[in-house]
Amino acid sequence: MLAEGIEEVSEEVLYDVTRSTFDILAKFSGSDTRLSQWDTALERYGQSFIGGAIGGGIFQGMNDIKIRRRYDSGNVDANQELIYMIRNGKKSEIKRALTDLYKNQLLGNPNLGTRMENVDNGEIVYKEGTADDN
Repeated sequence: MLAEGIEEVSEEVLYDVTRSTFDILAKFSGSDTRLSQWDTALERYGQSFIGGAIGGGIFQGMNDIKIRRRYDSGNVDANQELIYMIRNGKKSEIKRALTDLYKNQLLGNPNLGTRMENVDNGEIVYKEGTADDN
């Protein structure tokens, strides 16, 4: 929330500096332009900060809710067990379990390939993988 507020204020400051630069150039060219964007700068910066902080908080909260909904609570015990094993130096057990899963072809499709092949109807499919691919 704070970062979003600061971002909005920095955009406002950049706008004011840019406008002032063009106003100064216009004044040098003979145009009578008043540098008025600084008259209400504090009010505009405050509004930008508050609006950014509120908007950033709302959108961040919405993202957090979406992430929590996608999180499968059935995996909480498995995740906690995995974290416990890593913290207690049991990485070799994890590696051994993953190796067993790999040997038993339980980690995904062992026949995935990277070579494309055109089928008669113009559709592109991938050939099955070989031992060299995997």
